Amino acid sequence: MPLSAAEIEDATLSSSILMQKLMSFISLYLHLPSSISFKKASRTYKVYNKYCMKEFLNNLFSTRRMAFWLNLLGLSLAFVVFYVLMAEVKWVHGFDRFHDGAERICRVDSKGPSACLFNGTMGKAIMENNTEAVEAAVYFKQGYKWIPSQYEILDSDTTQESKNISVHIRVVTKDLPKVFTFDMVEGNIEDFETPDADFFPLSICQKLFGMEGPYVGRTFSFWKKGGYTRRVSGVYRDFPTNSILGNHIYHSMNEEEYERFLLKNRLEWENTVYVKVREGISTEMAASMITDKIQELTQDSTWQFHLPTIHDIYFMSQDDIGKQGSRYMTWLYFLIAWLIVAIAAINYTNFEISLIPYYIKEINVRRIFGARTWPLRLKQLGRAFLTLLLALGISFVTLSIIDRQGWLLEYMHADLAFSQNLIVIGVMGALTLVILLVAGGYPAWYSTSHKPALVINGNFSLSETGRFLRRTLVGMQFTVSMIIIIFTLLMTSQTHFMYNTPIGYARDSVIYLEVDNDLRRMHQAPINEALRQDPDVVSFSWTRFRLGESDLTMNMGLPYKGEMIYFLDLPVEPNFLTTMGIRITEGRNFRPEDATKEFGGALIMNETARKMYGLKLHDKIQNDQIIGFMEDTYVGTLHKKVSPTALFLFGKQNWGIQDYNCAIRLTSPEKAAKVSRMLNKLNKELTDGQATMKFYTSDDISDIAYAVENKQFTMVLTGSIISLLISLIGVFGLVLFETQAKRKEIGVRKVFGSTTKGILTMFNKQYLHILIVCFVVAAPVAYYLFNRWIETFAYRTPTHWWLFGIAFLSVSAVVCLTVTIQSWRAARERPVETIMK
Repeated sequence: MPLSAAEIEDATLSSSILMQKLMSFISLYLHLPSSISFKKASRTYKVYNKYCMKEFLNNLFSTRRMAFWLNLLGLSLAFVVFYVLMAEVKWVHGFDRFHDGAERICRVDSKGPSACLFNGTMGKAIMENNTEAVEAAVYFKQGYKWIPSQYEILDSDTTQESKNISVHIRVVTKDLPKVFTFDMVEGNIEDFETPDADFFPLSICQKLFGMEGPYVGRTFSFWKKGGYTRRVSGVYRDFPTNSILGNHIYHSMNEEEYERFLLKNRLEWENTVYVKVREGISTEMAASMITDKIQELTQDSTWQFHLPTIHDIYFMSQDDIGKQGSRYMTWLYFLIAWLIVAIAAINYTNFEISLIPYYIKEINVRRIFGARTWPLRLKQLGRAFLTLLLALGISFVTLSIIDRQGWLLEYMHADLAFSQNLIVIGVMGALTLVILLVAGGYPAWYSTSHKPALVINGNFSLSETGRFLRRTLVGMQFTVSMIIIIFTLLMTSQTHFMYNTPIGYARDSVIYLEVDNDLRRMHQAPINEALRQDPDVVSFSWTRFRLGESDLTMNMGLPYKGEMIYFLDLPVEPNFLTTMGIRITEGRNFRPEDATKEFGGALIMNETARKMYGLKLHDKIQNDQIIGFMEDTYVGTLHKKVSPTALFLFGKQNWGIQDYNCAIRLTSPEKAAKVSRMLNKLNKELTDGQATMKFYTSDDISDIAYAVENKQFTMVLTGSIISLLISLIGVFGLVLFETQAKRKEIGVRKVFGSTTKGILTMFNKQYLHILIVCFVVAAPVAYYLFNRWIETFAYRTPTHWWLFGIAFLSVSAVVCLTVTIQSWRAARERPVETIMK
């Protein structure tokens, strides 16, 4: 009798070539008439086996095999995303937790507008009058809002290459090692109590003096008003990157510095105080004790303090420290990492379940011939284990390449080195075991849980319940994918809003020229003249800041009508408002004669300040007179509402600024490149190209201001693309096996008049129904998540309903295209070919 196609297909799908030959021969012999001898059966089997082997090789990369490779790709991608996101989550979770008693180390913050910044007098009072509450306190010259002083090496007792190194030197009080934990490589912690002691990070010592120590006692000179010499008093192991402490040279104050920074520093509110709370005292109690002490010393009941821990500081506003994170985004990364792995695991589980009808006969034939159940189940688990192991191997190779090439350095903080993320690797191993037990265990149990005779004699396929389970799992995948995609589209809308919303000045027509102070002081006149002569320049003004680049701290408090009012104070030149295109709403603009020797004697306040404090034209705030009011302008980012702001003139002091900016208003944004070339040419003539000039357009400013959001958007966008890709892999596999199971049904439908279009419509409808249900579930979840993310913005884009529609239509189009391509072959087959099989 001729061999049926089903028997050939059973032989083709055998996982072992040897067992395939044996089982196919037994099946053939059992189905031949009894009159045929064993010799004839053997000859027939040889022909049959030759055909089977040819089909096996032809099907090695068939669509069924392709489904396996795609699922392997999906698992590998999921493991890569999981590792990257969980490494970032681990980095954030461990921020500044490595210090001894980290939960007791706090920064002293006031509950007023000055936040964490104090002048020297207040810093000294906080630091020295709270022994009952804290073990030790340390005072930092310059808050973390500001860039620490950077110096160029002039000379050292080492190689010439070290002259190209720049270092940061932080001036602090002697109790620094009592508050923060230093892992000393050379020297002792007690050495820092000596005035003028300098603790060096190991990395700087290695750059300055070579890889071999000892380093203590060695010296180097650096540039600062003629040159200073520093001597290594101790060497500490570099802090990890997830710390607010940088790997700087920490200098213990001497008496002169103590007097200058703590006793005479009354005007500069740019210093921070850190304390270590005593054991047994809560941070709330310590804050209350500090508040009571300062109120008693100053006779000012308005002072209120709180003590955020160093870990919590990382999640506070961006203007407080140089590093900033988001608890919400950390949890979102954590959620995306697990959901993407869940999607890939569901895909693989569906793939293994879909294969059950193809190998269940083989397994039960073996059971008839005496094979035990548990070895058969273990063999199936072994196949799943090897697949997962291969996926892990591919993911680790990919991660190694990513780490070596540094492709993600711009978008994340964490180090991707495997040695730094052993916990994440352990979690991935446990996760692999869970996927193995689910994806391999269930098919192994199911395929051996039926009576062998019933399986072999019947046309076995999964029940309707099994197909419903697979569709439900696919629906879960698309729900997750739609949530991430909708969230990404809403983030895109907010990003467009950040870059394009009107902010109260001529942003697009203004570029900034940044020059160092020496270049400005020596060559400002020819630069000014060149700008005046350029027909593409409307106006220009020198300033110490770039509007919209960061949220500036509101740190000026002055008496007004018997009360203290707080506002953001910005020094400018007389033509600043004209250059920026900011409109005067009442009063007049600045004149050059408004500047006095030390401070500008005239103020221009914004409308928010006028409304908040009831200001009037010609009122005096301390010794300065209000000469005008300007319209509200976003001097910072959209994260914060417009705050009370005062503009005043520079006067004749240079404010200790390292770099200056010249705001240049152009006739049109397209002239930026031409003006930049002109200024670079001038720089070459003036300094022979030795001085540097940097130019910033409005987009450059926005990129700096929203760098954190742009990184978050990139990470979420990547996650959404990968989740959709993995979900489509699941649909690919599901449609593949669904069409195989329904081939006879398709043939019968075509016999009764169904067209190819009708068959394709039938397949697409069932997936559209799944997508509609997924969308109904995903839309409110994505909306909630987006609202949580956008809470950090004071000014937000409207939530457009059509973005949800775009997300649904995009996913539906991609899914329908995938389903149509996969179903096309089955829908085009001749009915006689499918019904007779």
